[in-house]
Amino acid sequence: MSKVLNSFLRGWCNYFAFGYPRKAFRALEHYTRNRMITHLNRRSQRKYSHPKDMSHYQYLEKLGLIRP
Repeated sequence: MSKVLNSFLRGWCNYFAFGYPRKAFRALEHYTRNRMITHLNRRSQRKYSHPKDMSHYQYLEKLGLIRP
């Protein structure tokens, strides 16, 4: 994953860290993962499929995407 994307995610995590951040973190994680899966589907002529022994979440973490 891009270091730039992870730095943006860290910034948003710091922004939403005050108060009760659970809903904000959940929404941020859901949006980010869906956009990454959509990006992986569009970047090739063949449809993206995650490895058989991993879920989408595990594969994106293996690629370096941080969890908010």
